[in-house]
Amino acid sequence: MSHHRWLLTILLVVVLLCSRDCQAATSGSLEEEATCPQSSSTTTTGSCTSRQDKDVMAQAADFHAFIRHMFDTIDAHAATLTKPDLRAQESLILTTWLNYFGMDPAVITQTPAPENWLETVYMHTKQLAPSLFFKVWDERARPTQEEIQVLLAIDDSAAVEAARQEHDYANVLMNYLFMEFRHRGFTMALLDTFCRVMLGPLKTVAYAIPSQQNIDLIAQYEPLIEVGAGTGYWSAILQRQNVTITPYDADPPQEEGGIYFDRTYTHVQKGTCLDVFHKDNNKNIMTNHTLLLVWPNNPDNVDNAPEFHSSRLPPVWDTACVQAFLEAGGTTVILVAEREDNIHILPSHPQNPTQPDSGLCATRALQTLLRTEFDLVHQMDIPTWYYSDDLTVWVKKTESKK
Repeated sequence: MSHHRWLLTILLVVVLLCSRDCQAATSGSLEEEATCPQSSSTTTTGSCTSRQDKDVMAQAADFHAFIRHMFDTIDAHAATLTKPDLRAQESLILTTWLNYFGMDPAVITQTPAPENWLETVYMHTKQLAPSLFFKVWDERARPTQEEIQVLLAIDDSAAVEAARQEHDYANVLMNYLFMEFRHRGFTMALLDTFCRVMLGPLKTVAYAIPSQQNIDLIAQYEPLIEVGAGTGYWSAILQRQNVTITPYDADPPQEEGGIYFDRTYTHVQKGTCLDVFHKDNNKNIMTNHTLLLVWPNNPDNVDNAPEFHSSRLPPVWDTACVQAFLEAGGTTVILVAEREDNIHILPSHPQNPTQPDSGLCATRALQTLLRTEFDLVHQMDIPTWYYSDDLTVWVKKTESKK
C-alpha cells in the first residue's frame, strides 16, 4: 500500500468510527427528526438532516439510475456481438447518452455541426451528477461522513464488498470506493470507469468541450489556424458564428477514416505545423493569424513517464509547432490544455515519491516556451469533468520585455 493510500485509509477509519459513534448516539430518535426545521439549510446536530443533504442523496440516486442505465445498455449490446466492434460501441454509448437527456442523436454525425451539442451533454450530465462524483481529494481535505454516504448512494458495490470482510471493513471500503488519480489525489473509483467507458467515446468528437464564452473569446482573435484539429469540432462551432478559422490535422478523418477519429464536423485540411507554416518559405504568412491548439498531444513518455511507458505513443509536436508559427511571423497563440500551474500534487514521501505533473496534453517544453517568449493576456475556464484544463491566450513579448 502506498503512503498516500495508507494516509487516506487512516482518515477513512476516523470518519467511519465517527459515523458509527454518531449513529449510536442518535439511535431511536425518529421523533427528533420529525421536529427538524423544514427550512434547515445546514446539517444540524442529532438526527436532523438538512433538506440540502436529502436533495444531494436524491441526486445521487438519480445519477446511480443514469449510470446503471448506461452500463446495462452497453452490456446488452455486447451480448449480441460475435466480435468486438469499438466504433459501434462508441456510437451506441453516445446515442444512448443523448437519448437519456431527450437530445437528437442525429447531431453526432451531422456536418457541419448544427450546434454545440457537446456542451449540452456536459451541462445535462453535470447537473444530474452530485459534484462529489468528480471531486479529487488530497491532503488538504479528507472525505467526510456525509460525502462517503453520497458516494455509496451512487455506487454501493464498495459497501457490499466491505461487508463481506467486516474485520477489515475500512481498508476494503477504501480500496473499492477510492482510487489514486495520478499523483494529484484520490477520486471515486467509479469515476475511472466512467472516464474509460463514457468519456472515451465523447473524446472521439473532441478532447475538450467549448463553452459559448470560450467561443466568444476566441472569435476576438480571428482569423485563426487550428492545428491538430481532429474532427474539426471546435473550428465548426466557431464557423457557425462566422469566425474565420482554417482547421488542419496530420491525419484528417476523411483520409481512410483517420487514426483517431472517423468523422468531421467541417472540412479539415491535411497538414502538420511544418506544412502549414513553412509553405512557400514565406516568413510572414502568419503575421495576422492566431494559432489555436486544443489538447495538442496525447500523454507522452517524457512528462508522463510514471503512467505511460508505451513505445507506441505518438510523437509530441506542440513545441515545434509554436516555434514554426513564430518563425512564420505569428504572434498570438490560444491554448486549450492542462497546465502545470493549475495542478496540485500530493506531498512526496520516501516510500511513495511524487512526480511533477505538467498535464495530460501539453508538454512542459511548450509551457516553458509560452512563459518565456509570450505574455499571458487572458485565462478562462472551460467545461471540465475532473481535469485541470483551461483556455489561455498568449501574445509574443516585445524585444524590450525579453
